[in-house]
Amino acid sequence: MGVSMSGSVANRKQQDIHQTAIIGDGTKVWSFVYIGEYTTIGRNCVIANFVHIDRDVTIGDDCTIQGMVYIPEYTRIGNNCLIHPCVCLINEKYPPSRRKEAVVIKDNCIVGSGSVISAGVKLGEGCVVGAGSLVLEDVQARTVVFGSPAHPYYSKQEYEKKKKQWDKMSI
Repeated sequence: MGVSMSGSVANRKQQDIHQTAIIGDGTKVWSFVYIGEYTTIGRNCVIANFVHIDRDVTIGDDCTIQGMVYIPEYTRIGNNCLIHPCVCLINEKYPPSRRKEAVVIKDNCIVGSGSVISAGVKLGEGCVVGAGSLVLEDVQARTVVFGSPAHPYYSKQEYEKKKKQWDKMSI
């Protein structure tokens, strides 16, 4: 694995990537990004502007982390995940605390803009978290949740059907 940074030489100076971090081939890291020690980011990912990825985080291949996302230490994110802007993952139930609980996001998940995922929550494979949700409990695989607090609303299969209808609509 090698480091791949996009942008001009000036932009590279605006990144703070710890020397122990491993960034996979084809991954693009934009401006004003912090990546902590012992963090591993897979291949062909996009890490957008103003993202903070703390220490000892693992992000799989083909993930997109959009702008202004906070990912705390010990978080685990699978492959092919999309995390929209302004998402905050939390690893302390009662801050400030010495005890940390990792957020785990399995493969093929989508987390909508402005969502907050609480400490210790596990997002099952293929789930979708609607924009602005507060997720306090684990989410089952291939389930769509939204709200504050988030509740299941329908299956990923139904989500895909709705998405297909939406995409067919003319602008």
